[in-house]
Amino acid sequence: MGDRFVWRWTPDGVYSDSSSYRSFFLGISSLLGAREVWKASAPPKVKFFFWLALHRRIWTVDHRKRHGLQDSAECVLYGQEDETVDHLLASCVFIRELWFRLLRPSGWEQFVAFCSLSSVGLVDGWAVFCARAASKGIRFHRPPGLVAALEGA
Repeated sequence: MGDRFVWRWTPDGVYSDSSSYRSFFLGISSLLGAREVWKASAPPKVKFFFWLALHRRIWTVDHRKRHGLQDSAECVLYGQEDETVDHLLASCVFIRELWFRLLRPSGWEQFVAFCSLSSVGLVDGWAVFCARAASKGIRFHRPPGLVAALEGA
């Protein structure tokens, strides 16, 4: 009996285009929150920005310094820490105040307090915050004031 080719990505050993495509994604884990970003009721440019933030691909000062485009990685607003994605979106004093004022009319200001007290990143903080709220029977609805503010951006 001679040699024969067997395609290991299908049960019957026969190659197909669809099995080849699926084989590219074996072992890949999905990013927490990425699916929710695309399902959100927000303008496409806002969804894209937060998708970039989840992937840590926003051109922050820290990112520009790593590429040799800037000398210092300090936050330009207060200079207390390096400006990373998490710092820019959640831990900077100026940004926390901005989020608090933006979310206060819709009752979501507890999220800002939670992220600043727990010293976790924005994505991890959101997951933990929602899990704790769900365990207490609290459900969140889309804040209309926030969506209106983002649509005007």
